[in-house]
Amino acid sequence: MSGILTGVASQQSESADAISERHTNTDYRCYSDVDLTDFLGGIAFNIIASPAHDWRITKDELLKAAQSEYPDDKWKMWRVSENDCTLLPECDVYIKYSEPYNRWQEGASDATLQGYYVNIKGSDGDAIKGDVFEIADYSEHARFIKDNAVTYETMGLQYNNGDFLKISKTEYDKMPDFYINLHGEPPPVITYYPFDDAALRDILINQHLERLDLPDKKIKIALQDTSLTEHQQALINSLTMSDGKSRQNTVKVKHSFKGSLIGKLNAAQKRVTAQNTSKTSKQKTKTNPTIE
Repeated sequence: MSGILTGVASQQSESADAISERHTNTDYRCYSDVDLTDFLGGIAFNIIASPAHDWRITKDELLKAAQSEYPDDKWKMWRVSENDCTLLPECDVYIKYSEPYNRWQEGASDATLQGYYVNIKGSDGDAIKGDVFEIADYSEHARFIKDNAVTYETMGLQYNNGDFLKISKTEYDKMPDFYINLHGEPPPVITYYPFDDAALRDILINQHLERLDLPDKKIKIALQDTSLTEHQQALINSLTMSDGKSRQNTVKVKHSFKGSLIGKLNAAQKRVTAQNTSKTSKQKTKTNPTIE
């Protein structure tokens, strides 16, 4: 696993350790409750040759996400290299051939690329608080996404003049330049509607729970010890926000996302109960053998 803040540790490790709780597993290293502006900014200014422009864009997007009312906006993926940095919506990175997906795949073999999951919790004055998960191997992670991303059938283009156009991917691909410049400038918001929204949400849930570093990697929750740490519970709580607000499909997303997670948790709890019952039964059989 590559170390977080490679080359930056001498400048920032003490301050980061002082304000964060560290969690590690084989795939991720997490710094929780950090000031994202200082933390990610330190990485950007250490790695990017000319960071000012790209970092200003990332910083503005972090603030916008912190102020957003939509749960999906709180989960981002950030890529940074010696050339630039880009903050992307996590859910869109997992939609094949969307702009965020293409951007994450771009130059994936570049040895200078570093990738991070970012959970934006909110702002406190000038500070934007959240969790940062370093991805150990960018190229391997990009291949994983390439193999598991879902496809989309339609897309929504929100233009600056207020017009909203929902169009099929097939029609858009015929004349992309026409639709991008339909009102003289690119639409600032593009929404992708996957063929299988439930499949996308299951992928996202599994990836979130994987980052919790729970023992059972198959269903991603603790089977032997069902008590979650405060950090783990906080992330699960953020996954099950039920205010129903989503950029894609309010009712469908709300129920498929939360329902999938609750189903996994309930199934795991049943397995724990069954395992404990089985163990108790076996112990009683050994202690009190049947005499015929």
